[in-house]
Amino acid sequence: MNIGSHVLYNEKEYVVIHVYNSGYCEIRDVTHQFTVKLVHSRDIKPISLSS
Repeated sequence: MNIGSHVLYNEKEYVVIHVYNSGYCEIRDVTHQFTVKLVHSRDIKPISLSS
């Protein structure tokens, strides 16, 4: 998981804003820029954006 990656968490799209060595990531809601969650990387799924 890389900073800036788009991921799915609870069927909503987020952007990774920080990755910790412990395996946790801070993710930001794409529609609400001030909504940030701390989740484990095993609980999020990377998505690819279509151009």
